[in-house]
Amino acid sequence: MELGTAEQSPLRQQALFVYGTGLAIGLHLALIHLQLWRSVGAFFFFMSAAVVYASVMLALWHWVMPNLPGRSAASHTAWQVAVCLVTFTVVSFAVTEVYGILIDGKSLFRPGEIADITITITAERLRWGRLIYSLIPIVPTALLCIVSYNLHWWRIQVLQGRERELRQLASRVEEWQENVMRLARDADLDLVRVGLDRWEMETTLAQFTAERRLRKR
Repeated sequence: MELGTAEQSPLRQQALFVYGTGLAIGLHLALIHLQLWRSVGAFFFFMSAAVVYASVMLALWHWVMPNLPGRSAASHTAWQVAVCLVTFTVVSFAVTEVYGILIDGKSLFRPGEIADITITITAERLRWGRLIYSLIPIVPTALLCIVSYNLHWWRIQVLQGRERELRQLASRVEEWQENVMRLARDADLDLVRVGLDRWEMETTLAQFTAERRLRKR
């Protein structure tokens, strides 16, 4: 992955990170639900719900959180907490309601009459349960690790490496400038150092020119 491409498309990188991690977590929950309830429909519903949560999170990251009020960092963080709690509460209740309507026919807001359910766990399921629960986190955790590394940690390492290179380059440039100034003084030459700012450069050059004229007089 080229860092330049990542820097040119931040929304794409955010989307890959959010959907990648969201699907990894959703896959983990869906596999646990599949093991417990043997419901293929619930498995795909959990995966779809993970996409919904990821989409809401991406929208918050990109359009809502940067525009929240708050002059201080504490107040801005408080607004973020409040908005996220309200938003994900609404999303969670909506997802649960849709699950009840589509999968088990029970509404969260209109539960109606619900009978007791007795669950029998067979000896075979108990025997294989530990092995299955050991296998379930492998793929989601590996996916989460790979996505997070390639989209964030890898970029941090690259940027840190570039920072070290720039510091070394700045140190070499400063040494070169000092050497040039020393040679200029030895040769009795006038030398002026200017920066990259245009107005500062013009001011420095004007002062240097004025000083030279005064010395010549």
